Amino acid sequence: MKSENLLSKKQKEVLHKLVRLFRRENIKYAISGGLASIIYGASNRKLFDIDVLTNKRGIKKITKLFKGYKVKEEILNKRQDLKNFSVNFIALDINGVLVDIAEDENAFAINKGKKFRIPIKLKDAKEVIFTGIRFKVRPLEELIIQRLAIGRVIDRKDVAAIMSSNKIDFGYLEKRAREVKIWSKIRLFKIINSYDKK
Repeated sequence: MKSENLLSKKQKEVLHKLVRLFRRENIKYAISGGLASIIYGASNRKLFDIDVLTNKRGIKKITKLFKGYKVKEEILNKRQDLKNFSVNFIALDINGVLVDIAEDENAFAINKGKKFRIPIKLKDAKEVIFTGIRFKVRPLEELIIQRLAIGRVIDRKDVAAIMSSNKIDFGYLEKRAREVKIWSKIRLFKIINSYDKK
């Protein structure tokens, strides 16, 4: 299945709308989460929401531009996935598509009670063409680190698909994983993943 087909028509429309807005307003950003995983090869998953990383300025601008689209607090309280993050973010409902906009400068993944700081430099975001539009996505190795730091089943499945679909810079991955203190998780994941392929 072509990975672009994993997005609904509404999700594609919202993605295009966001990217055009980010360009027009000069907002620095990177697509992350499930959509980034799909772009890098996790084609056996459903896209639940669109995750966007930005900086403090971006969060402020987006909050003003999408004032009437914020998800209600009682709906946010029901979301199980939010327990895996400690981050300044806003959740939007744009035409029925959930969009999480997070400030990446102070982002932490939470796994089994441990906090892992996993920032990226937005200037390092990789430009891709997907669904007929050019936009920026979280760098491959940074996405792997983020997904393993969170550590949910879907994250581990994404990483397995991503690692089998891409050439990974393991030197850079090790360096960054050591900086954010999750190298042992990546080593263990590599061992398990290579064992499963035998």
